[in-house]
Amino acid sequence: MDKPEIAKSFMRIVATVGGNEVEMPNNRVSVSTGQPFGELGLNVDIEPINIVIAGANAIHRFDLLEHMSNKAGQPGKFNPTNAHITSADFAIVGVTRSDDTEVDIHVEPEDSGAFSFAVDCDGYEDIVSGHINYTTGVFSVSSTRAGAGTGVYVKSIRIVGSMTQAEEMYANKVHLKSTYVKFRAEDIEIQTDWTIQEEQDYKAYFDIDIQTQLVDHMGKIIAMDIDRRILNKLIRETELFNPTSCGNGTSDEDRFTFDRRPMKNFAWGPKELKHSAHFTKAS
Repeated sequence: MDKPEIAKSFMRIVATVGGNEVEMPNNRVSVSTGQPFGELGLNVDIEPINIVIAGANAIHRFDLLEHMSNKAGQPGKFNPTNAHITSADFAIVGVTRSDDTEVDIHVEPEDSGAFSFAVDCDGYEDIVSGHINYTTGVFSVSSTRAGAGTGVYVKSIRIVGSMTQAEEMYANKVHLKSTYVKFRAEDIEIQTDWTIQEEQDYKAYFDIDIQTQLVDHMGKIIAMDIDRRILNKLIRETELFNPTSCGNGTSDEDRFTFDRRPMKNFAWGPKELKHSAHFTKAS
């Protein structure tokens, strides 16, 4: 073999988001909408920010740009001159009451940033209101109760959204990145034989090129053997590094989530599946 080992270069699109490289496409990371500071749809890795309301009729202020700067480990990094809050992404998604029960909601502020909504607190109604300044990143919120009722009250709210950096030099970047992967080739020997008489007979009686058929099937046999080798390796590594996932399922103490044994009606090779009175061949 002339080149038993070769290296191939693969080009990938990656985005730099918040100082981290993320391979694209990625439906869990927002690139063009800025850096998220709470759960946004499919981005389940980022929890909403929980903001505690100081007390009844008290206004609590929270600086989101300062929060993002501290999160990046660089206090003062973000300010109104180079970043702002994206109005399209900002929302209040939940409320926690004083008895620790959570209420899921979805409130989007008006274009001016103002918001107001009511929360039921065991027969009493708390009015949560406030304002988000998209330019400065300052979020203000308070809770008031109609009447003199006591008991359960709104303790905190949860918000999500994203921060966009206004200057182009701070925006998220998308670029190409090359990755080199080494491939090691190995010889696999398999042989066949036929006679000229057999080749002529198959061609005359069945219109089949025997050489083409044999070479094609040898390729399939080799591919199947390689697949079996990979599957056996996966099974061994699963048993070694995650033994509790393997078992025979014969008792409650020996339940399994990954069965290393094929089904009793499983057979290697092409399958024929009968569906709607038609036979469909599947590999």
